[in-house]
Amino acid sequence: MKWFLDLIKGFLMGISNIIPGFSGGTMAVILKIYDRMIYDLSDITKHPIKAIKDLIFIGIGLLVGMVFAMFTIVFLLEKFPFPTIIFFVGLIIGCLPQMFMQSYEAKKSKLDYLWIIPGLALIVIIPLLSAGDAQLEISFTALLLLAIMGIVSSASMVIPGLSGSLTLMAFGYYTLVLTSGTDLMKGIFDGSNVWDEFIVMAVFAVSCVVGVLLISKLMGILLKRWKGAVYFFIFGLIVGSPFSIIWAACHNDEYDINFKSAGMWCASIICLIIGCSLPLLVRFIEKRMNEKKTLEESDSNDATLNEQEQKDIVNEEQ
Repeated sequence: MKWFLDLIKGFLMGISNIIPGFSGGTMAVILKIYDRMIYDLSDITKHPIKAIKDLIFIGIGLLVGMVFAMFTIVFLLEKFPFPTIIFFVGLIIGCLPQMFMQSYEAKKSKLDYLWIIPGLALIVIIPLLSAGDAQLEISFTALLLLAIMGIVSSASMVIPGLSGSLTLMAFGYYTLVLTSGTDLMKGIFDGSNVWDEFIVMAVFAVSCVVGVLLISKLMGILLKRWKGAVYFFIFGLIVGSPFSIIWAACHNDEYDINFKSAGMWCASIICLIIGCSLPLLVRFIEKRMNEKKTLEESDSNDATLNEQEQKDIVNEEQ
């Protein structure tokens, strides 16, 4: 069952990596696999087999989720952009109390609270940057810039609250990567020439893997030494994420948003409520499951003690 849960968690992370303003790292924190991923990835050079065995199904789910999102989520963003975006905003808002408690438990001093400020400032500044969309071009300079963007955007899989898609959008590479990915998959099935798209996606994918390994190593060191400061910095990133998401939606020309539509606002409010409620529901179910597990372990321990006591009584009688 653990492999199936890892598959689902990776799938949700893959989806979140495609949405501008949302972070795969945030989803990892929500699903409580963040520390495990960081430690496995930072230790992969020393214990590669152990790390791969532990993360293989998360990785498979991640890839499947990204492919699914490229088509399904992109369709929803095209047809119902604002309600879809607001749903993800709701998810983040609903997770803030739990994330604050995780940060609070990790803090070592009151100074750790101050790290909320740079995290919040960073995530607010990124969407304020703007650049024209990059064009499909196969040259050394273009591919080098694309590789740098891949390394930077891969941080979203490691640093919760930081959106790789939003970073790509800020520098004008989001549309290029997204359309190259979808065109490549379509071309594979219809037999059309997609060599340029293949090169773009190959360079981007390799640079993302390199970025994840480098940044996860750094995050592994930081978590061991300054866990409280890191968690409050991450909390600052997550608190500012709703602004980044909404800003990206409102300033994306590809989204046809009619702010005068009453229907859109009603749908958005419903999506916000559902998004806020889901983390609460997940935590409630998780709490009940933990209580049930604790009760079963207690009953098992009591049964073992009773059995041992009976054996002791028999031995004394003999």
